[in-house]
Amino acid sequence: MSAIKNAYVCVVNGQPELFETELQAQEYAMDLLSDWHESDEVAVPILAVMSVTEWLQAQEHLQLLEDIADYDRMAQLTC
Repeated sequence: MSAIKNAYVCVVNGQPELFETELQAQEYAMDLLSDWHESDEVAVPILAVMSVTEWLQAQEHLQLLEDIADYDRMAQLTC
């Protein structure tokens, strides 16, 4: 489990790719950007490199925000 906690992710358009080191994740992100730059693709990929711990914390935070938004929508329907 500690190997996973010490790992890094490169998040590509919301989808995480797991790497053993931060450098590997950064190099992957740079390769993706280089490929995009050389392509005719218009949409810029959304990339982020972070530790697995940071990724999990961000997912928890996003879920909390979604739950709050759902609660607000339900409250508006009952008013």
